[in-house]
Amino acid sequence: MINKENNILINFDSNQYFSHLHKVIMKINILSTQSIQHLLSKKILSIISEYNQFLLAYSGGLDSTVLLDILSKIKIKKFFQLRAVYINHKINPSSDDWSLHCKEQCEYRDIPFKNISINIKQNMTKNIDEAILRSARYNALSSDLQLREVLLTAHHQNDQAETLMLALKRGSGPTGLSAMATNNQLYNHRILRPLLYCKKKDIIKYAKQFKLKWINDDSNMNTRFDRNFLRLNVFPLLENRWPNFITTVSRSAQLCREQEELLDELLAETLTTLTKHGSLYIQPLYTMSVPRRKYILRHWIAKYGNIFPSSKQLEILWKEVILSRCDAKPVISLGSKKIKKEIRRFRNYLYLLSTKNKIYQQLISWNNKSCYCFLPDNIGILFHMPINNFESIQPKEKKSIFPLCSVSPLESIVRAPKINENIFIRFGTVQGLLKIFGRKHRCYLKKIWKEFNIPPWERPRIPLLFYNNSFIAAIGIFTINDEEFLDKQSSKWRFYWIRNHYNS
Repeated sequence: MINKENNILINFDSNQYFSHLHKVIMKINILSTQSIQHLLSKKILSIISEYNQFLLAYSGGLDSTVLLDILSKIKIKKFFQLRAVYINHKINPSSDDWSLHCKEQCEYRDIPFKNISINIKQNMTKNIDEAILRSARYNALSSDLQLREVLLTAHHQNDQAETLMLALKRGSGPTGLSAMATNNQLYNHRILRPLLYCKKKDIIKYAKQFKLKWINDDSNMNTRFDRNFLRLNVFPLLENRWPNFITTVSRSAQLCREQEELLDELLAETLTTLTKHGSLYIQPLYTMSVPRRKYILRHWIAKYGNIFPSSKQLEILWKEVILSRCDAKPVISLGSKKIKKEIRRFRNYLYLLSTKNKIYQQLISWNNKSCYCFLPDNIGILFHMPINNFESIQPKEKKSIFPLCSVSPLESIVRAPKINENIFIRFGTVQGLLKIFGRKHRCYLKKIWKEFNIPPWERPRIPLLFYNNSFIAAIGIFTINDEEFLDKQSSKWRFYWIRNHYNS
């Protein structure tokens, strides 16, 4: 090659030139690869750094494969525990092959793997709803989570935009429009979405650069499903017109979430003031503005029931439960099969309760030699012990003992059973007039319950102590006025009722 300016002949080695060019391109590719890995790893670490035991919901698809690969690389440096679970719906004919693929990918990265098969009713598989599949998946995943494990899913920025668009379709408010959170509660566990701020194109770029292998589920092309319809038919048009549409929509979801968090901060004190032992005092609600009242009710239900009621359910709660007659026994049911709750009203309080089995009129024979007695429907344990010094002990009258949610056991002091008396625990009603300590006159059990502020739904679940056919005490609430009890020479027992508050 000739340099025209200086008319000098320069020797040109083409092989050396192209070799140098190839090295430059390789360095650029390596830097690009390191850059996308660093970008995604940094975003993932910012979300998972507070935890060290993870369960990855691994479908074998592109997104969860990328998350699995990055986590396996981070794991070497950060020393956290990670395992993966594939949920096999048994709907697609290839589902077992997909499970095998997931197992091989996990074994290659030395990640413990588990396949969980769930059975969807055969007559529903042809026209099954997305929500049913999602609920079945999360139920299976939550059941497999260990005590300190956190669930990881591979939802990304595009998924967030789809969730917000579906919330708009349903007419959701700010809570629904805040879409998915990076860190949220799933029943009794946490669920993290480490890729939620990551773009789909970056995930694809990573997968291609590292030559990852993933599953292409043909059902993702079925536009009968709402998300697929948005992904395939709607978003391409919107992104063609507005290239940053996905990013800006996700930003809107984040702003809605920040607004909700601010409301939580501002009204948290009001909710705390109105809440007592998990029940909600409703008298101040009558003078509140409608938005404020709805917020209080919605967040009370979410906090204590892990359920997010719709506007229609809140309207029914207000009109049919809170505004019902004073002598009514209103109730509304909420939730799903996994979390089933009911709301009841009693004396200006709302109670959020788990649905309970009927134990009315059950009879339990308690072996006198045993100190413990397990109550039905997981409502607690009874036990007794002798009292050595009874001189200063007298039954105490309780003006109100509900809600029955004291951490300390409820107790009753009674006379010890005679040799020929057997101990029985009954539930339900007791016939006739009763005279209890602290009362001059006899009255019916129904009136006693009212005086002690016992709600109607709790009355059949309170253990009634009998010696043979003699009613002795409603344990932890009142004791029958028994002349033999006043005899200082007779032996005395103290009965305790330890309630299971998770069943309340």
